[in-house]
Amino acid sequence: MKPGLRVTLALLIVTTVVGLATPLSTQAGDAGLCSYWRSGIAQWADLITEHATNNGLDPNFVAALIEEESKGNPRLISRAGAVGLMQIMPYERGFTWRPHTRTLQDPEANLQWGTNTLNEITRQAQGRITLAVLAYNSGWDRIQLRSARLFAAKVFDHYARCIALQHGLDPKQLTDYAVYIVAHSSAGPTYVDRFKADGTFEPLVNFDPVQFSADLPHAVAFSLLDENHIAWWVDVWVATPAIQPSSNLAKTTNLRTTE
Repeated sequence: MKPGLRVTLALLIVTTVVGLATPLSTQAGDAGLCSYWRSGIAQWADLITEHATNNGLDPNFVAALIEEESKGNPRLISRAGAVGLMQIMPYERGFTWRPHTRTLQDPEANLQWGTNTLNEITRQAQGRITLAVLAYNSGWDRIQLRSARLFAAKVFDHYARCIALQHGLDPKQLTDYAVYIVAHSSAGPTYVDRFKADGTFEPLVNFDPVQFSADLPHAVAFSLLDENHIAWWVDVWVATPAIQPSSNLAKTTNLRTTE
């Protein structure tokens, strides 16, 4: 995990619910990976697209997670023992339902386990993919750690640059941005988080997506009708400081980061 994050970016993630299916064939995952990814990630494009799409996830969102977890190295074993592309913890005492290390070093098996896990955690987080990335990396009991926040900030940095590139923008020119994340499901309220480059974020209320142009770079991060008939939908826009929300966004609880 790299220390520090030098890029400030902005993502707007807005969710709505409209005629969903499982998975949505016309939304997350249809285009596969964008050309932002280097060979370490791009070599797994077909497998990433297949397993991400099966779980209602944008393959580029999954690729951003893999970039920070393993750089695309399928045989990587971390100091904590996590294995492979998506750094899955293997079989051990008390966790005998997990696959063995050798199994998790197979890219397809690893991606199947990893995307299934990310899908489940995203739903546990009520669609708030900021929380999902934090919990995926560090566990629910450690999401306040600064290392987890820095990890998540890097994931969203990569994702934003990929989205920008898909819309004809130079990802290297993305500077001075902020991150807004809005999550909605048919079973709960809408959540808005403002994510900062240092890995911290704060919940927001009274969000009005009409303030953002429909022409902004856009992607669908998560779209699914799950086995409980709950619909999930996450749209992602990359926004510039000139079109940041102003008076219509009120701050709620500020989640504090611990070392």
